[in-house]
Amino acid sequence: TRHGVGGDEANLVQQAKNMDSSNDASDDMDEDEERDYDENPTQLFMYLQQRAWGLALTQLKEHPDEARVWVYRKSKPEKAPNVPDADDHSKAMVVQHTALVVHDGNEMPKYRWKLLPLHAAIVLGAPTEIIQDIVRAYPNAAKRTDERGSLPVHLAASRLDVDPEGEKVVLQLFGAYPDSIEMQDRKGRTPPELAKLARSRKDIEEQRKINSSASQQSQVGMECTASQNGCDADDKDGDNDSNGSGDAEEDVDDDSSVKSNLSARFRQMLRKSKSTDTVDRRKKKKKKEKKCNKSPRTKMAATMIATMITRNPPRIRPNAN
Repeated sequence: TRHGVGGDEANLVQQAKNMDSSNDASDDMDEDEERDYDENPTQLFMYLQQRAWGLALTQLKEHPDEARVWVYRKSKPEKAPNVPDADDHSKAMVVQHTALVVHDGNEMPKYRWKLLPLHAAIVLGAPTEIIQDIVRAYPNAAKRTDERGSLPVHLAASRLDVDPEGEKVVLQLFGAYPDSIEMQDRKGRTPPELAKLARSRKDIEEQRKINSSASQQSQVGMECTASQNGCDADDKDGDNDSNGSGDAEEDVDDDSSVKSNLSARFRQMLRKSKSTDTVDRRKKKKKKEKKCNKSPRTKMAATMIATMITRNPPRIRPNAN
């Protein structure tokens, strides 16, 4: 009797294994459901593509089965057009008898891309809440590769330089599929290696921004210095022009209307490039002022001579005749 019971237990175990295998097969059939993007994509996929995160969460809660549906787009090779011979054309440089690539139109369409909602959410930068809910609705999504042989964790690790929440997403996917930390994509790269490359790109971009900001600040500093020097030169020239003639003042007035539209950086250059006539007029005026305005010593000597003449007038001798 015990032997018979043992045999019955073995049969029950075998039946349970068969039921599990049948359930796994049914799950595989459900997992491989595919829809053409151009014909009947899932509503969840469309919300993800539009980045309508709130609607995507609602759709996922109402229809969690859409988390396991693949959405794809295929490209079908078109039949090559007939290339006419150029034998009849005397001016033809190359005679083409056959097309370089021959398509008879019977080739099978190839995938341009094929994604699960989890792949699409990662690529589109969905919030971590959506990633978490998709993984809960379909945990095996973390183990499925896209048409390029990349797991979801590969996609997330390669986006650490552009996704602020990328590290959280990577940790979520490692939790859903721990063995993926050592899985390689088609190019032989593991998620840690992809994460390292992404961080390197991020560091390079941050360094570029720092260098750009520093160069802009230095340029602003140079312009401010040049502007200050221009203002000081204007003040000095203004003091010199206050003693000049009316012609020089008119020239300054004429130049001010033009210089008002220029930056202070070029004011000093503009003053140095004035016409030679204006400089000559200033020199002539200065010479006249020197002639008219005598020195104090000369004035004092003239005053003393005039006083002596007044006190001791010269005596005029009478004519002997």
